[in-house]
Amino acid sequence: MLLFSVRNTLFGVDAGQVEELLNIEDVVSSRPFGEECRVRYNARDLQILDFSSRLQLHERSDPWRNFHAAPEKSAFCARNTAAISMLEPSPKVLLTKQKGEGMLRGIYIEYPKQLLSISVGCIHRLPVLMREKKLIEAIWGIALVEGCPIVLVDLERL
Repeated sequence: MLLFSVRNTLFGVDAGQVEELLNIEDVVSSRPFGEECRVRYNARDLQILDFSSRLQLHERSDPWRNFHAAPEKSAFCARNTAAISMLEPSPKVLLTKQKGEGMLRGIYIEYPKQLLSISVGCIHRLPVLMREKKLIEAIWGIALVEGCPIVLVDLERL
């Protein structure tokens, strides 16, 4: 899992859904850009979605600021030799894996935290009421790691 925070909420995504972490200033000349923007990147169109706008997140205090579990080796790290150094607390774009030659898709996040493995026993599905009433299909569960809740998101459904 790749952990990151947006509006002081911890999120986790399957690192296998992420092709690359990009510095925001390398792809977008100015922030804020609204809910989404389109730019050219590597001679292709790149659509960047603002994660907090997409999930309608509101600012809150950061109780997980110092959260840090033991990092794990992952396929994402093996593919991205600079991945660990990219986990500095600055805005990033998660470039998602693509199927085919269409438009590239990126997700703007505020603060990448770390990569780690999460055991299946720590993952909990959303309660039925929340599954029926949730705002977006991309949120599929919650993981509790060292007492910290992590909202699990499927980037393909975002």
